[in-house]
Amino acid sequence: FTVTVQDTTPPVISGMPANINTKTTDPSGKIVTYANPTATDAVDGAVEVNCIPASGSTFPVETTTVTCSASDSAENSSNKSFNVTVGVATGTIKVVKDLSPFFDSGRFNLLIDEIVRGANKGDNGTTGKRTVIAGTHSVSEEGYGSTDLSNYTSSINCTRQEKDHWDNVHHRWIYRTVDVSSGQGTSLSEINVGEDEDVTCTIHNTRNTGTIKVVKNLNPSSDNGLFHLLIDGNIYRFRASDGDSTGVQTVKTGSHSVSEIGSILFPHTDLNNYSSSIECKNGDAIVASGIGTSLSGITVNKDENIVCTITNNRNGHLIVNKITNPANDETSFDTSINTENGTVISDSNQSISTVKSADYEVTPGTYSVSENNLSDNILISRPR
Repeated sequence: FTVTVQDTTPPVISGMPANINTKTTDPSGKIVTYANPTATDAVDGAVEVNCIPASGSTFPVETTTVTCSASDSAENSSNKSFNVTVGVATGTIKVVKDLSPFFDSGRFNLLIDEIVRGANKGDNGTTGKRTVIAGTHSVSEEGYGSTDLSNYTSSINCTRQEKDHWDNVHHRWIYRTVDVSSGQGTSLSEINVGEDEDVTCTIHNTRNTGTIKVVKNLNPSSDNGLFHLLIDGNIYRFRASDGDSTGVQTVKTGSHSVSEIGSILFPHTDLNNYSSSIECKNGDAIVASGIGTSLSGITVNKDENIVCTITNNRNGHLIVNKITNPANDETSFDTSINTENGTVISDSNQSISTVKSADYEVTPGTYSVSENNLSDNILISRPR
């Protein structure tokens, strides 16, 4: 008779790797290697083990099952598996706004990797902790609304906390602050964030300033007029006379205004009694000027010292008297006044009849007076 012996025992797989947990900074995955298991068959001895995915493959960011199998010549097979879990290595970045002075009205958008993570932030505003992939990152800011970054001197400082030593008394870790990166300006790149690190980046903005000084200049200098001197609508000098000033006043960089108002206390000063002008200089350079008692659009740049002089020329009156012969003559005479270096505030052409005089309000200067449209039967003569 015939005895047939069949191999029905599969190979025995041994040396299977344990489950693997690893992290990467590459969102597309990570190359993972592991030691291949071995297999022994009762009949064939050592047999080959095939694992899929193979060691050295790129594993995606998720959990992947690796299946290992071995077969003998009788086509008996066995299988075992383990898991490879790939996670993303992360840390955090937090951006904080620091304004000087703290009450500055500037508003800012705070960005991480060029994405706004905190909008319309003032002093102590923050993005909060934002999870990022471990690696290099950037932070920056942009002005929100009317805030102009050029009006500030800016810098950025990034730090993290690191374990320093163990406190045996309170049974806790004591941390120290470690500088990560810093620089001048409103943006900073190449900020290294390690796995599980918490990095805080503080953007410091110091408001740029200059100065404005308003000076009173009266003509004549002995004029008793008194004036309140204003910068941006606020009175900085009360009842100023010739040569008085607001003193040097620190202002933010940008556009400003200066003006004056007459004192309502005795002696009452009426601005209508003066011809006024304003001239603003930075050193010897004129930066703004105009006619009148107020001037806006005065640009003050960083560290500039602007001096605005408000000049008030006291207006005078030029009276033209008419003498006729006979004295009660009712003929109307047209008079006019001309000047090359003054200003006629009232009508420069007036008629004289029964009033016998014309009153011209004028600024200091040199003037000439003449009569127009004289009829043929009127004789003009000089008194002897």
